[in-house]
Amino acid sequence: MERVRFLARVCALLVGAALLLGAAACRNAEPAGATPTAVLPTPGLGTPPAAREADQAAALLPPFQGDLALLGQATQYAITATLLEDERLILGQASIRYTNTEAVPLDALVLRLYPNLMGPGAGLDLEAVWVDGRAVQPDLRQEASVARLPLAPPLSPGQGLTLTLAFRTQVSPEPSRGYGAFGVHEGTWTLAGFYPLVAVYDETGWNEEIPPEHGDMVYSDMAFYRVVWEAPEGYVLASTGSVVEEAEKDGHRVWTLVSGPAREFNLALSRDYQVATWDAPSGTRLRSFYFPAHAAVGQAVLDYARRAFRLYEDLFGPYPYRELDLAEAGVGAAGIEYPGLILVAEGLYARADPFTEFVVAHEMAHQWWYNLVGNDQVDEPWLDEALANYSTVLYFERIHGPEEAGAILATFRQRYENLVREGRDAAVAQPSGAFPRADYGVLVYQKGALFLDALRSAVGDEAFLAILRQYGAQYRYRIARGQDFLRVAEGVSGKDLGPLYHQWLYGVRKGP
Repeated sequence: MERVRFLARVCALLVGAALLLGAAACRNAEPAGATPTAVLPTPGLGTPPAAREADQAAALLPPFQGDLALLGQATQYAITATLLEDERLILGQASIRYTNTEAVPLDALVLRLYPNLMGPGAGLDLEAVWVDGRAVQPDLRQEASVARLPLAPPLSPGQGLTLTLAFRTQVSPEPSRGYGAFGVHEGTWTLAGFYPLVAVYDETGWNEEIPPEHGDMVYSDMAFYRVVWEAPEGYVLASTGSVVEEAEKDGHRVWTLVSGPAREFNLALSRDYQVATWDAPSGTRLRSFYFPAHAAVGQAVLDYARRAFRLYEDLFGPYPYRELDLAEAGVGAAGIEYPGLILVAEGLYARADPFTEFVVAHEMAHQWWYNLVGNDQVDEPWLDEALANYSTVLYFERIHGPEEAGAILATFRQRYENLVREGRDAAVAQPSGAFPRADYGVLVYQKGALFLDALRSAVGDEAFLAILRQYGAQYRYRIARGQDFLRVAEGVSGKDLGPLYHQWLYGVRKGP
């Protein structure tokens, strides 16, 4: 009983703040300058090989290597990058193969340059850009976080192009926007979004909005990455994907990585990392990266991840990748998800308790609800966050028993009811920018999870789990919408669930 009471207290702190620990957030209107200059590639000469030339199958378990054929038109990134640690600078080159999979011609290709939103001392500068060998001048917009590249003539449906570019990325030592996932903290580098990312084109056009200071920043399609990363000797690397080659070069370490299907690419580096590993029966290797003083909690994090991995594979479907890393980092959120990489806040390594276990279980669920099944995390954040939160409820129910799961749900209800009494209820199915920062976690994470609990009560346990499995299988490697989830739920259950869906996700209760 004492553990249940403690769990309720930590869940109130954790999920009430949307898994935040208080990251600083600020914007920088222009890319930060830096003295070193990238060596510009010549189009077609000396540029990184296309990602399709790399063995992307090396990142996948054998039963899933055939999935690569399903994504033949996915964007392919080949990136070569060098970390200059004294200058806090990344010099990079990239070759990006893009195919127009839309039904309309495209008169521009849009890149997202997220480091330009990360505050003083951070920035991403495009040194030179070529489209199919022709130099183009980027049109920078949205505080230089968007680069529009004109296409003349427009790119017809089904046609492809090769984008070649040189870039320079400045890394900030200060806590940044994006929960601090792009920066360097006491010698540990976390480098989310260090490269130019092709924006999503959907029914609204190119997604160019500046995300709010709460919630996830990146909305992205599945793509393939081949990254050659060079850093000074002594660093230990945690990353998206798998290392296929590692070599020493003039006092530096060079890693070659491939991602398999991934929505973005991230890595974390530290000279202090120690590593604990566990090999799943399916063949996936889980690795926990932690600092030497935190060995016991580093092992506990691996144990939590192991339990979640086995449970989620059983409940939601198989995990197709060879590796999954969890890395201790000085970030401003309790946990942050990336494809094949989870950052866990250094502050959680003081001791192993239900607080840390909740974070790990939640972020592990995102490997299914965000990476394998994608969604618009900026305009429809509930679709992955509510699913990840309720998956965590299922984890505590199966691992620790119904009483602990009930304590978590009771905390969700209490905090949501408090919001209703204060007249602050709002629709869940809204863009993250529509929520006040203080209410975002309660409404998206908790009210959203309460909808899933109500859905489970309406259809029964067996049908509810069948809905999750079908949703995971049907939208694997794709981007889903809330209406897609509803259609799957109704198709599996045979019930009209529209009223329940709209009550919880669009309804607003009035306070007393």
